[in-house]
Amino acid sequence: MVDHANDEEGPSFVIGNIPKGRNMWGRDSEIDNLLKTIINDNVLLTACRRFGKTSIMTKMNENPRHDFICFMFDVESRKSPQDFVVTIFEKIRDDGKIVTFLNKANKITKEFIDRVEKLKISVVGLDLRENKALDWRDMANDLINFLSEYEGKLLFLIDELPQFILNIAKHHSKDMAYDFLNWFREVRQSSRLSNIRWLVGGSIGVEHALTKVGAKIHMINDLSIIVLKPFSNKVGKEYVEALLKKEGNFTAIPSSIVDKILSTIGSPVPYFLQILIKESLNAMNDADETILTDEIIEEAYHKYVLGPASKTYFQHYYDRLSGYYDKDEEKITKRILVETARKGTILKAELFNLYKMIETADVSDTRFNDIMANIENDFYVIYDYKNDSYRFLTNVLKDWWLRYHNIIEE
Repeated sequence: MVDHANDEEGPSFVIGNIPKGRNMWGRDSEIDNLLKTIINDNVLLTACRRFGKTSIMTKMNENPRHDFICFMFDVESRKSPQDFVVTIFEKIRDDGKIVTFLNKANKITKEFIDRVEKLKISVVGLDLRENKALDWRDMANDLINFLSEYEGKLLFLIDELPQFILNIAKHHSKDMAYDFLNWFREVRQSSRLSNIRWLVGGSIGVEHALTKVGAKIHMINDLSIIVLKPFSNKVGKEYVEALLKKEGNFTAIPSSIVDKILSTIGSPVPYFLQILIKESLNAMNDADETILTDEIIEEAYHKYVLGPASKTYFQHYYDRLSGYYDKDEEKITKRILVETARKGTILKAELFNLYKMIETADVSDTRFNDIMANIENDFYVIYDYKNDSYRFLTNVLKDWWLRYHNIIEE
């Protein structure tokens, strides 16, 4: 395991792209846990957007272990099961070991070989996508027949599967989304494909997506669920210190400054820590100062991190409510989030009373609990079982919500 805290160069700001190398900080234990789990199980990796899920999956893809051949692709913009299967065809076709096996294999169907040979390099996908008469299940069965013949170990890393499920329902039908889920479960559990593992990622709760397409939890109960959390306080402090040394050229950093940055953001999410540190250093330089102070950090936070120019950092959290929730759920959820942001910490009983006031259908304990579970699974709030209460997962999202959406929509 690499200890980045001893990396003399330290991490740099990587706010838009996927961090790699020394910039991929503090997630070695999570990667080790995923790799250990993937030996025997398929995995669902869930995380709030910008928590580092894709960075972890990318590192696993680029640095395979346990003799896996890895293939990674993002399905957030895909719209059909056919797209999904075609993408896998394209990925495995470009791997040298797979191509060698394909050329030597005698048991692969002639139809499959003809497809690959006919449109080698890059157009195989176009041929399959444009062939409307070809049922996607036929393509899937070809895929299964092919992969079942390969003796090596394969790991497919598929990002944003829950959104893909919703896309199928939106652009085609709920029935098609259900059929895909059923097929995908059968593939994961097939004894013929025991050499294959699947690691699927999602930045929205997969349970919510299942409900939207009329599927039950059994569709994914074979997956080992791993939730990517923010940094621990220890790793968060090390990361802040390393960033300040690298990007601020400081030789010594007062612990009070590190604590101020961490307490301002709340849960130590590397992406949000980067934004605050970058804006704080810019504000320090603009003021012709050579040291950071609490006042500079506070000003940078409210003026720049939460300012209009940075609104795009967080707008997705608001916009997706209208895309993932129906109209009634959206209204209830927004009202609950506003009240939670205002209170900081709010008892579950208070939220239930609020729900009863704004519910337009029959009041239901089950519906309320489902809504709260969706809000929590979609990484807006966190539940404190000790006090039976909720609060925002991060201070920065709470403060952003209060600044831009602290008005009740009737």
